Amino acid sequence: VGGLALLARASFYSDLAQHAEGAIAGRAQLLLDVLTPIAKSFPAERGFEANALAVQIHGGYGYSSEYLPESWLRDQKLNSIHEGTTGIQAADLLGRRAMAKGALVALGQEIEAACARATKAGVDAAWIAELRRATSVVGALTAELAQRGLTGDPTGMMLHATDYLELASTVVIAWQWLELAAVAKEALAGSLPRGRSTRDERYYRGNLAAAQYWIRTELPRIDGLATLCRDGEDSYGTLDPAWL
Repeated sequence: VGGLALLARASFYSDLAQHAEGAIAGRAQLLLDVLTPIAKSFPAERGFEANALAVQIHGGYGYSSEYLPESWLRDQKLNSIHEGTTGIQAADLLGRRAMAKGALVALGQEIEAACARATKAGVDAAWIAELRRATSVVGALTAELAQRGLTGDPTGMMLHATDYLELASTVVIAWQWLELAAVAKEALAGSLPRGRSTRDERYYRGNLAAAQYWIRTELPRIDGLATLCRDGEDSYGTLDPAWL
């Protein structure tokens, strides 16, 4: 659901970039540019992971063609390849799009707007604080890696580009989940007005549980990823194939 929300968000920016005017269109294009590598890679990678879990819960049957998960798993793997491999998306994000003037500033403003809405809706303050902290981690890390590139160390800048992509993706999806949590809180505060069913209430409470999982369980992983990007760990960069 977080991936679907991201794709809807990217589509919204695409529409604004094409049909709005002036500064609104320019800002939308900037946001679309920085989100595109994430929108291409995150649903592909996590979709494959979800398919692998679907195979697992079916046991041996999941690995056979008698049930659909086996086919879905094979089909889903293509998504991290045919639109440009995940590694290419990582290099594109860190090497170009995240470095575009104003890109991360605009993204930070969008995330802050979501935080303000979530605060007003009564979303757990700890979730909001964690997303704000994570956003600052992305900004500081990007500036540090950019400085490496500017001072003549492009290898040091790009060595862990895929980890940077995973880090940025985790933060962006947390932003989407916070938006969804705000919507759920706003809907539940209506105390099931006419036309809304108990099924709707269950849906919104499910969204809140999923948002809690992502923000409290997945989002803290960015600290380890940031460390990898910063500390110059170069085992695979220096590995000589002859050693193998």
